[in-house]
Amino acid sequence: MLSEILPYFLRVFHFLWPRILCLEEVHYMWKLGGLRVLNSYWINEDSTYKYYEVILVDTAHAAVRNDPRINWICNAVHKHRELRGLTSAGKKFRGLRGKGHLHHKARPSRRATWKRNQTLSLRRYR
Repeated sequence: MLSEILPYFLRVFHFLWPRILCLEEVHYMWKLGGLRVLNSYWINEDSTYKYYEVILVDTAHAAVRNDPRINWICNAVHKHRELRGLTSAGKKFRGLRGKGHLHHKARPSRRATWKRNQTLSLRRYR
């Protein structure tokens, strides 16, 4: 582990809890590969642990395929939503919850916004 190599004053002892929730979604995706992650949410916490619930959907089930409210997740474009940060926890960690002029630097992503601001684009005839 990295914390065993680093000296004490360089170790990081805090976690980003929205990121932990994203990682838990990915963890369940690897454990149960045939299911798709729909969403996840906080349940409870004590002094040591935080408890979350991850909602998984079996896309091969006939009830899911025939239900018009949920069968959108059966499409191939929704594979591995949790890896791309498209679940609610992923969007929260990426800072995409807000709207308006206060959050314009979060979209489409922080990296794309930084690249757009750092790039000088000039017209050919000016």
